[in-house]
Amino acid sequence: MMVKSGGKNSSDIDLPTEALKDHASALRAHTKALKINTEAMLLLGRLSHKRILDELTAFFDREGHPITDDMPISQVVTGPAGIDTRYKDLNNWPAFKAAGLKLRRNDLAGLRTMGPVADVISEHMQ
Repeated sequence: MMVKSGGKNSSDIDLPTEALKDHASALRAHTKALKINTEAMLLLGRLSHKRILDELTAFFDREGHPITDDMPISQVVTGPAGIDTRYKDLNNWPAFKAAGLKLRRNDLAGLRTMGPVADVISEHMQ
């Protein structure tokens, strides 16, 4: 049994039902806009160098200490494993994954500063 609210409009539709329909319509429009935005971003291709550095800053949880081109990798990644062992994690970082990053083992090996890391990431986006 449906309980009607006290207020009805001229077409005798329950106001809460109409509000839900309006909300659902707005959600569909928002979802469509997000899809268009995502497709546009993918068409733009690679992320900018600065955006890659910003994403690396977030990836390595360095809020307040942004990663720069000339920053030694040793200031970002410590330990014997180094940055080259993090390629799978970088591939799965949301912004990089959306941009189609496909790093392979040793793509980041031998690099000393973060600028070249950002360059390699850019080169491996599809």
